[in-house]
Amino acid sequence: MQNKSASSTNRLKNIFRRASCYIKNSIKSLSVLSFLFAEGTRELMNNNCANHGYVQIWDNNDPLRAFATYNCPSYYRLNIRVAGGERIYMGFHVNNSNDATPTIANDVWFRLVDPNDNIVMGPININSSMGPGWINTCTQALIGPNALYVGGYNPLVYNVPAGPAGDYYIEFAVNNNPNIYQKRVFRFFDITVARWNGSAWVEKKGRLWSKKWDLTTRGSTNPFVGTLYTYSSDSVVTSFDFNGMRPYGFEVSCNSFGASNVGTPTNRRRSDYRQNIINNGGIPAAPEYPVFLNDPDIEFYPTGIVASIDSFSVIPCTQYGYCIYVSLSKAGQVSVTLNFNNPIYTPRNFIANLNAGSNCISWDGKDGNGNLVANGTVVNAILDFQTGLTHLPLVDVEHHNNGFKVILVRPTHKPNSTPLPAPKIYWDDVLLTDPWNSLDGVSNLTGCTPTPTLGCHRWQNRGINNANPEVINTWWYTNSEQHTFVLNIDSTKWKINSQISSCGGSYVEVKFYFLNEIPTNSINWSINTTPSGLLGQASDTTITTNGDTIFFTLHFPITINSSSVTIAFSVWSNNAQYTYCQDKDTVYCVVLSYQDVKINLEQTVCSNSFIVRIKNMGSEPDLIILETSKDSINYIDNFFDFESVYIEPKSEKTVNFRADFKETNYLYLRFVSDFYGKIYAQYLITKPSQFYSISIYKSDGSVLISSRIVADEDEERSIISSLPSGLYFILEEKNGCSNLRRVLIAK
Repeated sequence: MQNKSASSTNRLKNIFRRASCYIKNSIKSLSVLSFLFAEGTRELMNNNCANHGYVQIWDNNDPLRAFATYNCPSYYRLNIRVAGGERIYMGFHVNNSNDATPTIANDVWFRLVDPNDNIVMGPININSSMGPGWINTCTQALIGPNALYVGGYNPLVYNVPAGPAGDYYIEFAVNNNPNIYQKRVFRFFDITVARWNGSAWVEKKGRLWSKKWDLTTRGSTNPFVGTLYTYSSDSVVTSFDFNGMRPYGFEVSCNSFGASNVGTPTNRRRSDYRQNIINNGGIPAAPEYPVFLNDPDIEFYPTGIVASIDSFSVIPCTQYGYCIYVSLSKAGQVSVTLNFNNPIYTPRNFIANLNAGSNCISWDGKDGNGNLVANGTVVNAILDFQTGLTHLPLVDVEHHNNGFKVILVRPTHKPNSTPLPAPKIYWDDVLLTDPWNSLDGVSNLTGCTPTPTLGCHRWQNRGINNANPEVINTWWYTNSEQHTFVLNIDSTKWKINSQISSCGGSYVEVKFYFLNEIPTNSINWSINTTPSGLLGQASDTTITTNGDTIFFTLHFPITINSSSVTIAFSVWSNNAQYTYCQDKDTVYCVVLSYQDVKINLEQTVCSNSFIVRIKNMGSEPDLIILETSKDSINYIDNFFDFESVYIEPKSEKTVNFRADFKETNYLYLRFVSDFYGKIYAQYLITKPSQFYSISIYKSDGSVLISSRIVADEDEERSIISSLPSGLYFILEEKNGCSNLRRVLIAK
């Protein structure tokens, strides 16, 4: 027991005496204990022992209902946020699975695990004779640990060692065995964190949380009147009052997307059946946000700053494409509704998760029924910025006749000190097949405000099919900032047009044009060929104007011979202010086979010579040069004895030249127009073999040596010099060529 000041102790004793008198008169009078600060049963029972709200494990003996059990998934953990030097006080009271006649269960064990997943306390058996850690009565559970408050329960205590703050978590198991899936209900429980303030231990509320609580009311007619708190991804705290819901056993989780985690934002937020969500690849009621029993401790869960909308407009970018431009001070989800002044059109809604800064939501120019909106229609665009967006998808809840009540806890004001509006409540149950069980409409996409007596989103007689239960989703947000703009659609304003006016011959000509409201420096274009390499750089560009239209003309020289080459030209425009607003036009043409000059090359291997036949079929003269390369990439002027050939139109020429391979076994040749830069022909030639054969005959015609392979002339001379004196005939055969010569040897 820690020391307290005498005045503080006496004051608490006096208060407790007064509270005890009320308890003797009526259990309803337990509400006077609301000044006490336990964290657990007190919140779930709304500080009244006549209410019903309990934590459970393994509901229906279901191995998937693994809340706070040994080695459970992280989202099922029962977490305790603590700082170094603080204390954790713990107490429990466990019942068996019989909800009608519950009795004490002494077979549940627990262990405390630190942020590094090390077990720091336990396993400890929770039983009615354990002493510290057992809560005997509901009154003790509501008061809290007796180390802090007179009349409370005798707690187990864990002293958190010095070090950084983190999340400890508690795990339970039946018979200390993680593989026993038997339902147990915690009739009472309390987990309280305290910090030494220099003279006493003081409770720190808002430290107990889970992403997926498993709760029960122990009866289908028992209402749940607890209030829970959630901390959204943008650091907004809202509380949601269950307001007498009759769910029996149920799980509580909150997220930013809805009943499912896959699909479009509109589809994700719709209530659906569990198996449908699974069949579509989603996770039903997927947990994301931490859910608390009290307002999360601001020391560790600071209050967020509400975002502002810096700019918002709707821009007609193209004929049937528009940019809904939104600039935000921070990231968040927005809903945009387009309303049309013509009653033949249905409003169109968009939902998007946007980044801080500039964003563009694409609109195809159609209304909510898919009808194209005519030019000249006036459009009013209304934007809702969804601060603190929270979805509460509940599985298998039978009755909710009173509806939810939601309160914005913090922040309560915008950065400019303007009060934030109270959150409205939304739902969309159109996928559920029992609309008659919806007590306040199948859907509400404009927002419901609770009354003093009734909340929002009420239903009855659901949760009947346990094999495929409903996942009923409710959502809310604040900061519904609205901006209205009137738009007269002018679809031609950002349109850009292009055409290929000439495709083939010696060049390709491209033209494109646009209104002068598009800045010229925002125009970009590209041209590509398949296969690549057909065109050179644009040789000239012409810019002209005609009224309010600007025209561009580009010429691209055709640099090589081609056959069925596809040309793709794209041009696009960006608005300097609205970078997402652009139009793009792409045109194509196919260059058919076209040759002014034909080249034919023949090689005479035995003499290592070549014959080139050149035929100019065009109407202009040309000058043909030869370029050579060892790698087909880097070409140089030829180092053969080929001279450039000037050829008149409609004429032919034949040229002979010899090749010099210069220590390489092959060469690439290409014949190029020196006038037009065109490549008319390309060849790969190989160096003739150096080996050849010799046959030696005597003067009488008899064969002395037949077809002997020699490497070079030196080897041939060596063979001949070894012959005896006499007259011989030497037959040389090399690369298909023959040479017979007479040799006289005298020794």
